[in-house]
Amino acid sequence: MVSIYGLKDIDLKSIISFIVTMETGSQYNASRLLGCSVATISHNIKRTQLYYGTPLFIREGRRLTPTKDAVLLKAELKSCLLQLSSVLCKEND
Repeated sequence: MVSIYGLKDIDLKSIISFIVTMETGSQYNASRLLGCSVATISHNIKRTQLYYGTPLFIREGRRLTPTKDAVLLKAELKSCLLQLSSVLCKEND
């Protein structure tokens, strides 16, 4: 059975860092967009990897290549966050 109580072990900033890194192609670009350091992005991605228990990127020199799991996870997480955003950020009519 799925429970919301497991969410206590992950935070939205970590998930957002992962998604933005996937979309921009680098931790540096993600850090610029999110207004934080590359070290913070790296830390957040590590938290996301630990939470899901699977590698999300493979380091190839200075480049991070997303794994197949990362590609699938990013699509699911982004869809969920867009739905959450539409509920939490409703504009007053």
